[in-house]
Amino acid sequence: MRFTLTMKPPSSARSGLPALFLLSCLVSWSSSEDVVKIRPFHFPKFVEEGEEVPIVCGLRERDEDVKFSWFKDCFLLEPQKGVKILSTGEFSVLTITDANGQSSGNYTCKAEVSTGRDDHTAELLVKGPPSWRSKPSDVSANLGDRVKFPCETFGFPIPRITWTNENGDLWEMEPEKETPTRVHVIKDGAFVIETVKEEDGGLYTCKASNGIGVGLQKTIRLNIIGE
Repeated sequence: MRFTLTMKPPSSARSGLPALFLLSCLVSWSSSEDVVKIRPFHFPKFVEEGEEVPIVCGLRERDEDVKFSWFKDCFLLEPQKGVKILSTGEFSVLTITDANGQSSGNYTCKAEVSTGRDDHTAELLVKGPPSWRSKPSDVSANLGDRVKFPCETFGFPIPRITWTNENGDLWEMEPEKETPTRVHVIKDGAFVIETVKEEDGGLYTCKASNGIGVGLQKTIRLNIIGE
């Protein structure tokens, strides 16, 4: 019996776990003799919050009863509030009973028999307003320090993050540069000041919006020590 290891990169169309982490754990094991083979499945292209979403993990072929297991973003899924799992020796049905933004993710069905196994992964994207993953908060810094204000959110469509100050200056995420500007917004929405100057002290506001709901907003203060 010989197995082939295949890496399945996630589509990373949502704001969630780091793509590198997902890539490292979405691993496919397939038997060269195809003793068990999952029939590929897909979630609906767009799912609204509150919808019930069933998905069937069936088999193209098998030679004995199969043990099924489900994973979300590489973590084992068990029946719980909002998640139902019904399995037989021939198929398994996963049902998300009340989809919301946190339901979005990569779902993997694994089928195992005594002589082999197979898995298949599909991504669920739930349309919903932004939610906080990491809120910004007040920071005190010395002149010359590097400061970073988090503003990490998730939602689908992916939220647009902007930062403003009390002078009306606006910053958005910019393409990665070998030498970034002194003040910039990085990929996860965090606001970075590479070298704090006296004039940087004051109020900053992070806003996140994706066209659904009212969006998120948080204002914080950068205090310059010694002023």
